[in-house]
Order: sequence, then structure tokens, then C-alpha cells
Amino acid sequence: MRYMLLPVLRRITLFRTFVILTITTTLFIVLSRCLHRQILRPRKTFDFTVGITQSAITTPFVIDDESTQIVKAYETLLPVQAGSEAAWSVDSTLDLIFDPRSCDNQIGKETSVNTDKGRSVVINNLTVVKDGIYWSEELERLLPAGPSAEHIYNVSSRLQFNSNFTVTHMKERVCSHWASPENAQITMKDGSKWCARYKTPCFILGEVMAYYFSLLMCINHIPPVIVTKPNPTTPQWGLEAVKEYLNNHYWIPSGLVTLTKWIPELHATYVPNIMKTGDRFLHVDNPMFSGLTQQQFLDLMEYSDATILDYLLAETDRVLYAARHNFTDYDDNNMEIHNMFADGNGNHWFLDNEMAFFWGQAIQHPKYAPLIEMLKSVCIFKRRTVVMVTKLYHHKNVPHLLWEIVNEHLGGLDLVWSSQLPMTCRRYGKRYTIDWARTLTKRIGHVYTWITRCSTVGYKSLLQEIHSNHVITHKMGVLISDSN
Repeated sequence: MRYMLLPVLRRITLFRTFVILTITTTLFIVLSRCLHRQILRPRKTFDFTVGITQSAITTPFVIDDESTQIVKAYETLLPVQAGSEAAWSVDSTLDLIFDPRSCDNQIGKETSVNTDKGRSVVINNLTVVKDGIYWSEELERLLPAGPSAEHIYNVSSRLQFNSNFTVTHMKERVCSHWASPENAQITMKDGSKWCARYKTPCFILGEVMAYYFSLLMCINHIPPVIVTKPNPTTPQWGLEAVKEYLNNHYWIPSGLVTLTKWIPELHATYVPNIMKTGDRFLHVDNPMFSGLTQQQFLDLMEYSDATILDYLLAETDRVLYAARHNFTDYDDNNMEIHNMFADGNGNHWFLDNEMAFFWGQAIQHPKYAPLIEMLKSVCIFKRRTVVMVTKLYHHKNVPHLLWEIVNEHLGGLDLVWSSQLPMTCRRYGKRYTIDWARTLTKRIGHVYTWITRCSTVGYKSLLQEIHSNHVITHKMGVLISDSN
């Protein structure tokens, strides 16, 4: 009987062992998966998320390892909001609408500034400045007649909405100054050439937002931009040579590409002499102002527009690029403005705006000479630019308007972003949370305030304010350098 039960006992023992092993293995697998989700978290090709917590940032930027004291100190550099609405006489019924066709009609009659209206600056029989802070219409008429905002918009809309293009050739090491493999010059079937940039969505969105914001401002210095996906199964990217290029350069079909119209025969532009020597302050009472030539005045008109636009975009890779090098890396006659070029007709173009809104805000702190110093170096403006700044200021919800404009044109590309929530972008292992909407609203107020001060405060007082800000910036730069 005992020998008869042995096989049964062995089977029971084996079954118990099997059950124990199964339970142990299952628990191990579950635990491993939990740990994997919590610790490893595999990364996607494009890491682009939107912050959704209530702890949204309350400063222009937050860097995970940055000192909050430094961030708060940075706020002291920003101008105080204009408390005197009497400085401006504005028809508040005027709406801010996105209509590039109406830009040529934005002359500036619908807004006025309480400046010294009788003050005009005439140099060599040419009226250069009107009302103390405006470039004269006479001088503006001497600018090259480049493509209108309406024409630029029509070119991009035709391709963005209809996708009626076919890429026939791709060539690297042409568009990018640094020959990045993420950039390529493409040729389309109609013979037109475009610069393609294959980047993460934070860069892509910054580029396209800058484009539509410039059109909203009626500034026609950014070439047509569209956004697409390099999908080799579509007619746009389906030629064999193009598919081979995409495959060799690892441009995945679900990635995003901006296409910017190629502008031929570009040459460098240079920092105006008045901005790099002496007081470095564009103002009618600057002692250097009366000695400038007509061409220098024309260059300064474009420079002043670039300064205003760059400040609003938080674009750190143009006028700020030279400033953060303190103008010491170049010879006096070879001080190029980064990403600002002129074509064969003399039209100025503001290129490579991928740093706008997100990355420009993320890296901007005193260590990088904040744009507030650049804004406060200019006190003469195009009248139309002041009109648009006034409209932006009184609109009060420009971020949402910009969000609507971009979504209307790019809605089919599944970009996940919001005008109500901060954006989180990751690069080189760091995580940046950028409250772009709040910062844009603040910057509009800063520009509006500064124009008001230019129209009401004297040269010496403004110059003292500029120098005070420079000292604070320098001290903060040293503090951050010491903390790193």
C-alpha cells in the first residue's frame, strides 16, 4: 500500500512546486513592469508634452536645477507696467484681426501718442523722424519694395492647405550655417527651392508661431513657412531619390518638417555703428544720430523692427546673439547680425526663428544678456509697428488668438499644445517648462510701456535707466556663473 501511494505523493509535491514557481514568476513579472514604468520610462522619438498640473510656473521660465532666487532677481530687470493710460490715445473699438491683406492699410492714423508732435528731425533735407519717436513716412518710402505680407501669406497658404507640391531633390549642407544633418535644401517640381528643417515639435512650433505672429504684426521680413510630415508614401515625398534621402537621414514619416522659402543671393547685415559704440542707444538726442547717412537710417529702421519682434518672440538668436558676445568677438567693420540677411534688392529677412517662444524663453536669463537690454536700446520705431503693438496690448488675449491662427493652418498635423497651459520641452537631458502664453502677454506690456517711456521721458533719464539695468544684468550673470 505504501509503495502504491508514492507515485501519488510525488505528483502532489510536483504540483505544489509548480504552483509556487508560477506564482513567484507572475509576481516577479508584475513587479518588473511596475519598476520599468516608474524608473525607466522609455523615451519617444519626439518628446513633447504639455504641463497639466496646478503648479504652473509663475516666472518667465523654470529650469529644474536653477535657483529660485536668481529667477526672482531676474524679474527686477523687467519694466513696470504702464500705469498712465493718458500717455496713449487709442480707439479701443479697433479689433486685432489676422488679415495680411489689410496690412498695407495699417498706416497708423488710428492711434496717436502724446509725444512732442511738433518735433521733426531733418538731416540733409530729409525728414528722418516725426513726432520724436517715429521714422518718417518719407524715409520709409525709400525702403526697397519687397514682397507684401499678403503675398508672403498667399504663398504659404497655397501649399499648406492644398499640399500641391512634389519634392524632386534634397541636398544637405546648404541651408544651415552649421551644416546640420537635420536641415536640407529641397527642390520642388515647379523649380522652387525651400529649406527643410526636421526638428522636434518645440522647435517646429516655435518656427511656425514666429511666422504667423510676424504676419499678425504686419511685418513682412519672415519668408513663407509651412509644416508637413516627410511621409514617403505620399505623392509629396514619394520619388525614389527623395525616399532614399529620408531613409539615409532617419527622417521618420511621423516626424515634423518646416519648409521655409529659399531666398537667393543673401548677404550679411551688420550691427549699426550707433548700436555698438558710444551710448549704444537709438534716440534722436544721441549725439551720433545727426551724423548718420541715409543708408544707415534705412538699416536702423529694419534693426528697430527686428529688436521689437525679437523681444516679443523671445528670439535669442538674432540681435541678442551679438549682444551676448558684448560685440567683442568681431572687428568693427565685420559685426554681423546673426540670422538677419539682405537680398539682392536690399530687402531684409529674419531667418531661423526656431528658438522663438519656447527655447528662447527657456535659455534666457542674465547669463545670456536678456532681451530687455536690447528692447531698451531702441527709442525710434516704425509707426505701423507701434500701431500693432497698441492693438496687441489692448486685445488682452493675444496667446489664444495666435493659438487659433496656428491651429487653423496646421490643424491636421496633430500638434498637442495649448494657450492655457505651460509647455514642457526636453533637450540634452534637461526638462524645461515654459509658460509661453503668460510670458508673451507680459512682453507685449513691456514693449507698450517702453514706447510710452520713449515718448514721455528725456534722453538722459532713459540712458541712466539703461545703464542701471546693465549693471543688474552683469551682477546676475556673475551670480549664475558662480552657482554653476
